[in-house]
Amino acid sequence: SDLILKAFASGGAAVTGVEAISNGVPAFRPPEWRNARTTLMWMGSLLGIMFLGLSVLAAKLKVVPDPTGAKTVLAQVGKGVFGTSGFGTLLYLLLQASTMLILVLAANTSYADFPRLASFLAADRFLPRQLLRHGDRLVFSNGIVVLAGVASLLVLVFQASVNRLIPLYAIGVFTSFTFSQAGMAVHHRREQEPNWRRGLVINGFGAIVSGLVTLIIAAAKFTEGAWVILIIMPLTLLLLFTIHRHYVETGEILRHPSRRVPLDSPRQRVIIPDYDDDVSLRAALAYAHRVFPTEIRVVRLAKPGEDVESFLRQPPFGDEVREVSMSEGEGNEPLKTYVRKVRREVGPGELLNIIVPEKIEHLGFTYLYRQRRLQRLKGALLAEPEVVVTNLPMRRGYEQLEPGEKAARSQALAQP
Repeated sequence: SDLILKAFASGGAAVTGVEAISNGVPAFRPPEWRNARTTLMWMGSLLGIMFLGLSVLAAKLKVVPDPTGAKTVLAQVGKGVFGTSGFGTLLYLLLQASTMLILVLAANTSYADFPRLASFLAADRFLPRQLLRHGDRLVFSNGIVVLAGVASLLVLVFQASVNRLIPLYAIGVFTSFTFSQAGMAVHHRREQEPNWRRGLVINGFGAIVSGLVTLIIAAAKFTEGAWVILIIMPLTLLLLFTIHRHYVETGEILRHPSRRVPLDSPRQRVIIPDYDDDVSLRAALAYAHRVFPTEIRVVRLAKPGEDVESFLRQPPFGDEVREVSMSEGEGNEPLKTYVRKVRREVGPGELLNIIVPEKIEHLGFTYLYRQRRLQRLKGALLAEPEVVVTNLPMRRGYEQLEPGEKAARSQALAQP
């Protein structure tokens, strides 16, 4: 019986992959459901024929699985069928290359489907909302990065052993089958659409079968690493519900009547540090005027003896107030001291908003390293109570999108 259970578990793992059709139904041509159903039938038929043929050949050739996993059963069958001649060796190499390409395509299925599934969960607030963001190629790039990181971690932990990774994959797949079938059964019973009883029977039977397969695989493959997924699955569900509860509680806090203020009531006092960059300053001022400020201060932090007359003589871009604060100290202390002084002047119902413009010319670690002083400054300001820090990143060319810049260009083109 133990041998039968292990064979059944291995067979269950072999038929996984057909779920990729159901996950990718929107990618088919119209009518999507009919084309997906036809593809699924062909895929299941070919899978059955090839699996049966491979089993017969393995039995005829008396192939024994390699306990080290260095040579697969398929490779041994191919070696026995094609022989050791030159042409047979070529066919054997073609078989191995084809197997590798098929596995690459199978791995790509996860990168196509998981980010989309994660985006559905993120939209329902069971995963971080960052997984909803599209990248430059209109794919869910954050989901792809997360999947790549987790997959790399699994490969390292299990030392890239196929025999240890397959049970995790099989249990995960059949667990998702069980939940999806049970969910559809609940949906049919709750909605009671036309012919809902037939759908309830089909999906309920599918949930029972998938659940039994999951239990059999977990029992048969328990000592081969299946125990890990039995721990990870409950923890993952707990994490999903914890994230959902966080979003629900945050939404209730944000919708609380005590947070509501008149939209036409100015309630921000803005500070913009000046760093001798007119383009960044104009962008910061353009943004500041959009938050209905009570006052905008452009401040130059200067040490005693420093020439500040040129700064004060510059004509304002708008109705901002230019101010020089004579400060002592190194690092972030001068600006923190000035912010604390202005914070004492802020009245009830107002916020003190420090807008920090910065040009981004490099990405990744290079940007963080070259702008480490600015990052420390923002971190120090965030630690100040009752202070809001607005980071205004600017890439090259962004200044051309500002209303003031567009108007200036229009006037310059209109002049003869």
